[in-house]
Amino acid sequence: LSVMNNGTLTIYIIGTAEDKPKNVSISVGDYGEIPNKTITKVDPSLKEKEVQEGHVGLKMNTYRTITYGNWVTQTDTFESVYDPVDTI
Repeated sequence: LSVMNNGTLTIYIIGTAEDKPKNVSISVGDYGEIPNKTITKVDPSLKEKEVQEGHVGLKMNTYRTITYGNWVTQTDTFESVYDPVDTI
């Protein structure tokens, strides 16, 4: 369960007492921008020389490491891709 409040993300880990981890850490690994393109085209819904701004995309890896009381460690990797939006 997660809650976003005033720019802060709070994550609740739900389970039984036996499942309770000793430590949970989250880190961001490799990341990079995905460039966007500038496209010139006639769009009847836009005024002449009007520009529809785009933005670059982002690709990143997030790692979650969970350590339990008996020193068993589990690491999960999550890859996120946020596609770029072309400038028209």
